[in-house]
Amino acid sequence: GIQLADDADQIAEYHRIVRKLDASIKVYNVAGNHDVRNEPTEESLAAYRKNWGPDYYTFDSGDTRGMVLDSSLIQTPKNVQAEADKQEQWLRAQLAKARTDGKRIVIFQHIPFFLETADEPDQYFNIPRQIRGRYLALFHEYGVHYIFAGHYHRNAEGHDGDLDMV
Repeated sequence: GIQLADDADQIAEYHRIVRKLDASIKVYNVAGNHDVRNEPTEESLAAYRKNWGPDYYTFDSGDTRGMVLDSSLIQTPKNVQAEADKQEQWLRAQLAKARTDGKRIVIFQHIPFFLETADEPDQYFNIPRQIRGRYLALFHEYGVHYIFAGHYHRNAEGHDGDLDMV
């Protein structure tokens, strides 16, 4: 199928529409598997970053720090392990900084860590359990209570203790 990252007309149309929004409306892009591919490559990451900007970053709104992650790097890092490691190191540093800054942390990404339970089996719509456990432990350590994701194309909400995966 067509990958948005490869479709110059769709990219141009998106940017045209976003430019029409009132300047006070902030737009935060989140990289998805159709943007950086199901198995990201150096080339697909470079194309995303050229067309959309960073694939992971933070933003502040009041006392909340939003952290946008490239979940494709988390789910399938095999072709870009160095990039996945770089994002994870960045995330650890940003979580520590947010705690120092007294910010409430909310995570935004495309692929959810889980749909219903943290120990559910691996499937297309979640992050593999082996990787998932490492990230969930990190989020619990830093007091993250909310993660918002897309990808599933329907509503789902799961919990891991006091962590809500929406």
